[in-house]
Amino acid sequence: MHMPDHRVLLIVEDEERMAELLRSAFVKEGFVVTHMSSGKEGLNEALLSHPSAILLDIMLPQMDGLEVLSKLRQDGWGKNVPVVMLTNLTPDNKILENISENEPSYYLVKVNSTIEDIVGKVKAAIEKQ
Repeated sequence: MHMPDHRVLLIVEDEERMAELLRSAFVKEGFVVTHMSSGKEGLNEALLSHPSAILLDIMLPQMDGLEVLSKLRQDGWGKNVPVVMLTNLTPDNKILENISENEPSYYLVKVNSTIEDIVGKVKAAIEKQ
């Protein structure tokens, strides 16, 4: 399979500080990064630009990350795009049920993950494709 010259990452995160930390870490790793701060914008951007991977927060304005993931998985392209979910929520049954149904590549709790962990998971998710 031909690898594109650059990897494009879409970050959907409403906390500006977190988004900026993630953005700069991925740019250092050679990614082209796009950032959206609401679920609705993130979904539209993903379906429009088809990034290599999506880093998706669960708690988002307009449309939460679980709904974004569910809608992505209904799309021909979105069915297979690597998605790494990020949250500060403790996974409850609703979240776990939704996640297993729509299969993100990884699910990370922000407070338990370093920026390096997150970068590593996104790279691993892309390589698994």
